[in-house]
Amino acid sequence: MDPILADIYAALKESGDLPEPEKLDPAKPLAEQGIDSLELFNAFLAVEEKTGIKIPDERMNDMRTLNDLARFIGEARKHA
Repeated sequence: MDPILADIYAALKESGDLPEPEKLDPAKPLAEQGIDSLELFNAFLAVEEKTGIKIPDERMNDMRTLNDLARFIGEARKHA
C-alpha cells in the first residue's frame, strides 16, 4: 500500500470518526460509500493532525476520494 494512503487509513482508524475505515475503497467517492459531510470534515481534521499537512477548506470539496486526498498530501510534501 502507498505510504500516504497508509497514513490516511491510520488517521481515520485512530480518530474513530468513521466505522471500519479500512473497508473504504480509495478510488470510490466517499459520499458514495456513505460518508456524510460532517464525517468527511472530521476525517480531514484527523488526517491533518496525523500528517501535519493543512488541507485548505476550499480544497476539501475537490477531494472526493481517498486517492484525491493522498495526491494532495503527496504534492504538499514535495513543496514543504
